[in-house]
Amino acid sequence: MLFIDDVAANTVNIPLEQWLLERQQFHAVSQLTFFKSFRQWKILKNWGNQIKSQRRDQVEEKLRSNLFILDDTFREILCSHRSRCITMERLRTVDLHQQERSSYSIEEFKLKQREVGERIKQ
Repeated sequence: MLFIDDVAANTVNIPLEQWLLERQQFHAVSQLTFFKSFRQWKILKNWGNQIKSQRRDQVEEKLRSNLFILDDTFREILCSHRSRCITMERLRTVDLHQQERSSYSIEEFKLKQREVGERIKQ
């Protein structure tokens, strides 16, 4: 039997018995369920990947249109606002950590808040 290797353009002589054996093995392997259904599996897998990709693209587009932080105009405003909120939180304009008492009268609360306001001004 004559075998031509296209890659190296070499010819190889294979005995007929070996060729028949290899042919028989090839047909036996090709009859295995995995190899029989490989093309269908591959098509289904590619279709599933395509659907996932399309869904991901749709969600990405929705996020881009609805997330203001991605918009250049809104990004500055949102970051500035967040920075100011953090600053105010750190100033503790309302002292919720009352260690002396569990409750205050309105007048005591006003007095306490004035003290906090004076502390902030300094």
